[in-house]
Amino acid sequence: MGGKKVLDIHARNDAIQLTWVQAYLKTGEDRPTWAYIADEIFRSDVPGEPTSLMEIPSARENQFLQTWHSRINRKKPTAPDNPETPSIPNDLREMIKIAKKYGVKLEAIHPAPEVRAELPAIRSIQTKPLEKPDTLSDKFGKCIRNTHKVRTLQDVSDIATDVPNNHKRNKKCKCDRCAKIRRDTNGACKHPNKCIERAANLLETVNDKWNPNILHPPSFFTDPKPDEVGTNPEDEESDEKRITLDPFNIETTLGACYRVFTDPNATHTETTLRAPRTTDVRNQPTIIYTDGSCMNNGQASAQAGSGIWYKDGDPRNASLKVPGPDQSNQTGELYAILHTLRTTPTD
Repeated sequence: MGGKKVLDIHARNDAIQLTWVQAYLKTGEDRPTWAYIADEIFRSDVPGEPTSLMEIPSARENQFLQTWHSRINRKKPTAPDNPETPSIPNDLREMIKIAKKYGVKLEAIHPAPEVRAELPAIRSIQTKPLEKPDTLSDKFGKCIRNTHKVRTLQDVSDIATDVPNNHKRNKKCKCDRCAKIRRDTNGACKHPNKCIERAANLLETVNDKWNPNILHPPSFFTDPKPDEVGTNPEDEESDEKRITLDPFNIETTLGACYRVFTDPNATHTETTLRAPRTTDVRNQPTIIYTDGSCMNNGQASAQAGSGIWYKDGDPRNASLKVPGPDQSNQTGELYAILHTLRTTPTD
């Protein structure tokens, strides 16, 4: 709100524009039709675009994912009698300006492998800081770009990975991978080995967080420990549990990987890691209560049971029927201990 509780029109308009940015950045079936039309308009007016890239559609797929930018200022008139008319509509230009103003960019906690694989192969903004965004403009880069028709990092990975041990580093190699490349390109790729190496080099320039071939540390996927789960502060009597800070979030769509209010000068290139624990939970003792009981103890109709209890609400709490012919208090107690040892990790 503005002064004296008057609506801040500028903030309201900016918020509306941000919702348009959000819709534009969606992917798949959720993406509106107008966003695809906007793509064509944006890529039609890129100031300073190198001539070598002007005829390459994959070089201008998405300016939020690649190192190019559409014109956001009005074009100067080419002649005094020619009115100033921008080639990009005002609404779209304002949308891009607002996205830049509020720091909208690709900044995920942990993008899933299938999301990383969707990134464009050419001019990726997720190129390592000391590397230059790859345009695949060299001899074998052009083969990958034009003959293999790569568009995404997944396409590049398909060329560079799973190379068999019998692969030979020459153009006469007859390994399964080289043979497949020749089939897929109808023989147009004359040196599969060089294209395999070129694709591998491209993947090495991608930030670790966004490289589809890098396995993120397994420790990231560990389940939250009890001390990381808290009660609902609004209801102290509630048994509801929640993770107060979820470091286990995995973005499963590219549209979910964008953030607003980011630092335009900060680049997070490494995989997301958990903060170190203040205590080593592996060395903490686990207290488990066990007991056994038996109905008609000492008789032929005896039926024994076992009880296991960790704490209130723990899903590992259990009440078990003792199997086998020996039914007594003692077998109930022993079976509870045996079941606990079998099902509780020692670490």
